[in-house]
Amino acid sequence: APPGGGASGQSDFAMAHKYPMISMNEAVDRVISRAHPLPQESVAFVDAVGRVVAEDFVAPRPHPPFAASVMDGYAVRSADCPGVVTLIGASRAGAPMRGAGNTSIQPGQCAYITTGAPLPPGADAVVPAEECGVDGGTVSIDANVDAGKWVRPVGFDIKAGETLVPAGSLVGAHEVGIVAAAGGGEICVHRKPKLALLSTGDELAEAGEVEPDASS
Repeated sequence: APPGGGASGQSDFAMAHKYPMISMNEAVDRVISRAHPLPQESVAFVDAVGRVVAEDFVAPRPHPPFAASVMDGYAVRSADCPGVVTLIGASRAGAPMRGAGNTSIQPGQCAYITTGAPLPPGADAVVPAEECGVDGGTVSIDANVDAGKWVRPVGFDIKAGETLVPAGSLVGAHEVGIVAAAGGGEICVHRKPKLALLSTGDELAEAGEVEPDASS
């Protein structure tokens, strides 16, 4: 027999391991099969980046929440066009129409409006500023205008009750933007896992206690 070995030539120290080697894929499958979803918690949507959504996020309200202009121009009644109408106020993004005691558009009236601003009650269309003639307090419109022209209706982008972020989604900047647009304040996610690293082996030692002839 070869020196230091048995008849087979193998070292006397070679012994079968009681934990047989398995493939990486099998090891991952075993871990995943024993994993369970972590409990749920609600967090502010701005703090949810990198978290996994536990329940479908459903839009609490439509977006836009009001009929909104997509052009800078004049909010009008389509029935008044073509024609000359009286300017009674303005509706700007973030500030509904304010005028001389008027908050709605009556026949023969109009209001200046900016992109994204709420369409004043009574108006049903917007005429771009470059298509209007302004003379003091009157605005002249030369062409027919269809109802709904240059207007985004309520819920044009997002409908109330629409599922925006399904359960199982990983939250990123895109999902945060959608939740914010829909008026969401919190989102239900799975709790973050707690991880620990454990090193084992006879060759290991605490830092500062390494023996040169025992560990490498």
